Amino acid sequence: MALVVADRVKETTTSTGTGAISLAGAEPNFRTFASVLSDADTTYYAIIDDTNLAFEVGLGTYASSGNTITRTTVLASSNSNNAVNFSAGTKDVFLTYPADKSVNRDASGNVSIPAQGDLRLEDASGGQYVALQAPATVGSSFTFTLPSADGSADQLLKTDGSGNLSFTTINASPSITATADGAIANGDPCIITSAGKAKKVTGSTYLKGADFTYTANDPAKNIGIAYNPDLDHFLAFSKIGSNNKIYSLIVDPSANTVSNGAAATIDTSSTQTSQCVIYDTTEDVFVVAYADGSNYGKACVVYRNSGTTYLAGALTTYHSSATGDNRLVYDSNAQRTVVFYKTATGNGNLNGCVLQASNSDMSITAGTAVAADSSGSVGNLYGAAFDSSNNKVVAIYEKSFRLYSVVGTVDNSDNSISFATAVELPAINSEGNYDPYSATIGYDVSASRLVALTVETSNANEFQGTFLTSGSISGTTVSWRPWTKWLTGADASGDYYTITEPTFVYNSTTNTNVLIGERTTGSQITMQEFKLDSNGDPYFTLGPKVIIEGSNQDRQRMAYSTTDELMVLGRANGSNTTYCVVKDRSGALTEGEFAGISDAAYSDGATATLQITGSVDDSQTGLEVGRLHVLQGDGTIVPKHNSGDYVTAASNKEPNVDIGVAKSATEILIE
Repeated sequence: MALVVADRVKETTTSTGTGAISLAGAEPNFRTFASVLSDADTTYYAIIDDTNLAFEVGLGTYASSGNTITRTTVLASSNSNNAVNFSAGTKDVFLTYPADKSVNRDASGNVSIPAQGDLRLEDASGGQYVALQAPATVGSSFTFTLPSADGSADQLLKTDGSGNLSFTTINASPSITATADGAIANGDPCIITSAGKAKKVTGSTYLKGADFTYTANDPAKNIGIAYNPDLDHFLAFSKIGSNNKIYSLIVDPSANTVSNGAAATIDTSSTQTSQCVIYDTTEDVFVVAYADGSNYGKACVVYRNSGTTYLAGALTTYHSSATGDNRLVYDSNAQRTVVFYKTATGNGNLNGCVLQASNSDMSITAGTAVAADSSGSVGNLYGAAFDSSNNKVVAIYEKSFRLYSVVGTVDNSDNSISFATAVELPAINSEGNYDPYSATIGYDVSASRLVALTVETSNANEFQGTFLTSGSISGTTVSWRPWTKWLTGADASGDYYTITEPTFVYNSTTNTNVLIGERTTGSQITMQEFKLDSNGDPYFTLGPKVIIEGSNQDRQRMAYSTTDELMVLGRANGSNTTYCVVKDRSGALTEGEFAGISDAAYSDGATATLQITGSVDDSQTGLEVGRLHVLQGDGTIVPKHNSGDYVTAASNKEPNVDIGVAKSATEILIE
C-alpha cells in the first residue's frame, strides 16, 4: 500500500481497451513488477504501443492476484491525457518517474514542492509519517533557518522575526518592568499610566484641585465654559452682577490650580440670561450667545487681544423678540456655529440659526432663523450636540412633558439650516409616563453615537431618578435605545437621586463620557464616567463620585483640555463664582487597563516588576480556591459570582475586570 519507484522494471502486455493491464513477463535484462511491488502498492507506469503510436503515463495500483496494473490516474497520454483504448498487439509496460512528480534541485540548489504538497518523513516501518506543509496562502516568502546545535531539555524554538530559529527557555513567571508612580506594596494590582509608569489601582477616580473664587458675594447667574486647544486656554462667559463678563481661565496642571486673565464686559444691561460659549476651530475664535435685557438673542465673537486678555467683537442680533434657553453647537463639517433657542421666555417655538464667525473683522453673520418645532409648546431647551459621523446637529428639548430630539443639517453656502421631524425619546416605563425635570445631550466620538440624560421626578417612586440612553442617526432621524438607570431610589434622608443642570464632557484621551450634575438637594456635585457597549447601552467605568460638598452648589458647567488632560469646572458656590481643576484617573481602573500584580514593595520612582498573564502571584489573602476572581475599581480582588454581585453592589466598585483563578487562599494564576 506504498508508492514504489524502482529501476529496471519492464514487462510486455497484450491487454486491450481501457481496463487493467495484465503483465506478461519481463523483457531481457529487466525485472518484473511482482519482484518490487506488493499487493495494493501504487507506482508510476508507462505503456508504449509502437505499432499504433499510442502511449499512456499514469499512477497505477498493483494487484498480486492476476498480476495486473489498474490504471488509477492518467497523467499524460496520446488520447488528450485520458485513458487510451489500446488495440491488439504487444505493448511495453515499465515503471517510470514522471517529470511533474519528480523532486529536483534547481539551478540555485533549491528544492520546491508545488501546490501545498507535503514533505513526509516516514517512521521505521514506513507505515506512518510526519508531514510538513506550507499554508494555503503565503503573503510573502520567508525562510526558517534551524539552530546550529541542539538545545537543552524543555526548551522551545523561537524566531527572531527574521526567520532565524533558536532554542529558548520558557519563562515560568512572565513579567514586565516600569517605573513606580507612587508607592506600591507587594501584591498590589497595577495599571500602566499614560506616562508609561506602574501605578497601583486605588479607586480614586477623580482629583479635585483647590477652588478659585472669581467673584465673592456676586455669583454668576449662568456660566459658560469652552476650551481653545491652540492656546490651551479656557474662556468663561457669565453674568457677574448686572454685566456680562468674558475672562480667560489659566490652568497650572502641575499644581492643579486655576487663575483668571483680564475680564471684558460685553453687555451692561441688568437682566441678561442664558449665557453660553463655544470655540470655532476654523476661525480660531470663541462665539458667545445670550439673551439681553430685552430678551433679544445676541451673539458676538470673542478673540484674544494679547496674552490672556480677550475682547469681544460687535454684537449681532439673531432674534429680535423674546428669547430663552440659548444653546450653542459647532458644526466642524460646515464650519459654522448653530444657536438653538426658544422664541419665548415661557413656552414657545424651538428655532435654530446659523452663525458665521470671521476672525478677519471679528464679526458674526447670522443666517435666517428656522423653526425646528413650531408647535408653540416647547417648554425647555436642554442642550445641543454635533454628530461628526453624520454631520448633523441635534437638539434635545421638552414639549408637553415629553422629551424630544430634532436633527438639523447646515448648508454653509447660504448659512441656512433645515430640520427633520422631531422624534420623541422612549418612555422611562411601560406606562409611558415621564416628565423630564432636566436633561442634556452629548456625542460619544469613539462609539459614533449621541448620548442623552434625563431626570425624572414626577413618576412613581420606582421610576424617579436619573437615566441615560444613546442614539444613532440614520438619514435625519435618531433611533434611541431604552433608558439605563444611573441614580435611582432614595438615600438615607429620603431624597431621591436626581440631579439638576447635568452636562456631558467627552474625554478624548480615554474615550469616555464624563457626566456631572448637582444633586437636587443643592449640597453635592457628582461625577460619573461611562462608555457605550456594542449595543449602544451605557455602562459605568468610574464613579459615581461626589467631588464637591457644601450648600447651594448649582449652575455648573465644565470643559475638557486635550493638552493637559484635565477638566475645569465652574459653578455658583453659594454667594461666590468658583472654578476648580478636576483630574481623572489617579490610579483608577477601566476595562482592559489592568497590567499586572506587583511582585514586591517599591517606592515612588523605583523600577517595579509586575507579574503578568501566565504568572502566579502568592501575596494575596482570602481567595476562594478554584474560583475566578475579579479586580474591582477600588483595587480589591474578590471572587466572581454568577449573579455579578461581587462584594458590594456599590457602583464605585466598578468596573470588575477578570484577572485570574485562585490556586490557594494566597495564590492567583493571572490570566
